[in-house]
Amino acid sequence: LWGSWLPLHQTTMLTGPGGVGKSLFEQCLCTAIAMGKPFLGMEVEQRNTLYVTCEDDADELWRRQDAINAALGIERADLIGRLFLSSLIGEGETALATFDASEKLEMTDRWDDLAIACQDHRIGLYAFDNATDAMAGDHSSLSQVAQFVNLLTGLALALDGAAMIPHHPNKAGDDWLGS
Repeated sequence: LWGSWLPLHQTTMLTGPGGVGKSLFEQCLCTAIAMGKPFLGMEVEQRNTLYVTCEDDADELWRRQDAINAALGIERADLIGRLFLSSLIGEGETALATFDASEKLEMTDRWDDLAIACQDHRIGLYAFDNATDAMAGDHSSLSQVAQFVNLLTGLALALDGAAMIPHHPNKAGDDWLGS
């Protein structure tokens, strides 16, 4: 969907330390794809996009969106039916999946809501910010992480689109936290 950096039918992880702009980057990328405008000098494939954040409230989300729109020379009205934004700040449950005692993935009502919204709005890229909020499990468990990524990728396949999820690096200096 974006040069060779965001492949179809896959889940792409964006990682970086807190406060470096992962959320803003994702929101900008979602906007560029929704509008079919090049992003950082690379062409995009125009698709409807959904950006869900568990880190920023709706006021911050729309403050950023207005700045993105100004930079791209577009209006909010241009995004209707193309870009969908959602803040889950203050929601009791953000997890898309949990795991039972035998490490079997269990999809949540939040997952069902996400999948339905993606189908209803013909979403080609969905981004869920961030992995810690999305997966209520052991991020160091190979089995749990693999099941969760397969869940995200399965929806990307069904949509003929892509999934994107940001994640924080390990405080010990590794590239990311967990598996």
